[in-house]
Amino acid sequence: EPYRQATTEYLGQTAALLTALPAGARDGQPDARFGNQATDLLSTTRLLLDSPAAASDARLKSLLEDLELVLAQLSRLPAESGGAQIDLITEALERRDVVPRLRSAVVSISSDD
Repeated sequence: EPYRQATTEYLGQTAALLTALPAGARDGQPDARFGNQATDLLSTTRLLLDSPAAASDARLKSLLEDLELVLAQLSRLPAESGGAQIDLITEALERRDVVPRLRSAVVSISSDD
């Protein structure tokens, strides 16, 4: 199914970005690639939210909504002063267990094949 393949790839790319995020926060300066990649992933997030895959899976839809918010924040980070904002985003990710939910979704979608 094309949605399953696209969703799995998207979730993997998003997990990689969010996992690398704490390292960017420690550096105090977010890499411009974070913002660019977040912008690209945000577009995919919005497409997936409107897809039949999200319509039929409430957990996936909830995860995509959380990711939409985080990616929107990352895509708007100012390059020169994003360190504190990345810390706030990282804290929110941890509170909402976003990365573990991402990994779980990838496993779930992959096991459906």
